[in-house]
Amino acid sequence: EAESKGLPGVDDDGNGYVDDIHGWDFAGADKRLNDPDADPMDTSDHGTHVAGIIGAACNNGIGISGAAPGIRIMPLKVLPDNSGSMATDDILEAYAYAKNMGARIINCSFGGESFEQSEYDALSDLKNASILAICSAGNDGPYYATTLEYPASYDLDNVISVAASKSDDLLASYS
Repeated sequence: EAESKGLPGVDDDGNGYVDDIHGWDFAGADKRLNDPDADPMDTSDHGTHVAGIIGAACNNGIGISGAAPGIRIMPLKVLPDNSGSMATDDILEAYAYAKNMGARIINCSFGGESFEQSEYDALSDLKNASILAICSAGNDGPYYATTLEYPASYDLDNVISVAASKSDDLLASYS
């Protein structure tokens, strides 16, 4: 809150992130440029879509109702605008930022096939802080059903793995 009442271009709350009023873009426009900034605007539409599923208002006659309407969402962007892949360092920094800013639940609607000890340790740290991590089980379909997806497959009590379902509550073909 101190940041929103302070001066533009100044880290008023002293957390190391200048003007992080609406979250933070850890990846920036291009991961080769390493240019993080205070604009976490979603350029791939995925984060916006997921935020709607999580927090959309109920009973307003518009679109869908979210799973947790009224929730406060802190956008933390880890996918660069001009890339299809994320850097582990950006993800780890976003985890630490979420913890330091008081998040109680984080959404990890991303994943890959590689176990990363540093990510496991970061999620374990979140567990020790009583922070829940909701993680995507993947969208690669049944062909990859025997492949583990991370962070969803980390064996930690605070990691909940989720898959996509259809309107009949059965598993979606791509999930």
